[in-house]
Amino acid sequence: MILALTLFLLAWAGWQLWLLWAWALGRREREPRDRFGLFSLTLEAALVVFLTRVFVPWTPLTSWGWSLLFAVIGGGAALGVLRARDLPWVVAGSPGALRRRRVLAPFYAAVLLVVNAVVYASLL
Repeated sequence: MILALTLFLLAWAGWQLWLLWAWALGRREREPRDRFGLFSLTLEAALVVFLTRVFVPWTPLTSWGWSLLFAVIGGGAALGVLRARDLPWVVAGSPGALRRRRVLAPFYAAVLLVVNAVVYASLL
């Protein structure tokens, strides 16, 4: 069961990271439409990687992998910030998708704030 959960979470994290980098690099088929979408995708990728870290057993290899995944998220976020100047804040789309992003983005940010606090506390 743990192996299946680990593989699922790693696949999900890989998908989120691929989407983040594809958006940040501005590939034609995955080009970002607005800044809010880029921001919420970055938060989703970070949250999925954090969940992967919570549920995957702790070994030195997974801790290095976790650090590497967060470095990849940081790079994707940095590229997204460079591209964000050319994007509008919000593009009108389906109301359900925009509402879902508005509800989930603060939740993701709160979870990541708690994660950062726990990591910072563990380093002291």
